[in-house]
Amino acid sequence: MPAKVDEFTAVAQKLRKETIRIPNLQPLYARWPQGLSPHYERLVDAINEHVEAAFPEDEAYVQRVKKMDFASFLCRYVNFYF
Repeated sequence: MPAKVDEFTAVAQKLRKETIRIPNLQPLYARWPQGLSPHYERLVDAINEHVEAAFPEDEAYVQRVKKMDFASFLCRYVNFYF
């Protein structure tokens, strides 16, 4: 086994017995824009159309991709950076 895997396993075993406290991170994000872009619904429709056109023979895959909600990710990213 590679050394990094052994190191990871050792650290994971040590931490399994510990209580880990995660501080409140909200103050770090207080100035970040909140919410989604107002274009979310239109983007969902556009992405779904493209996915359906790209994979017409695989409905199960299309449903999995739609469930990933790329529009939400894009709207949050674009809303933050633009």
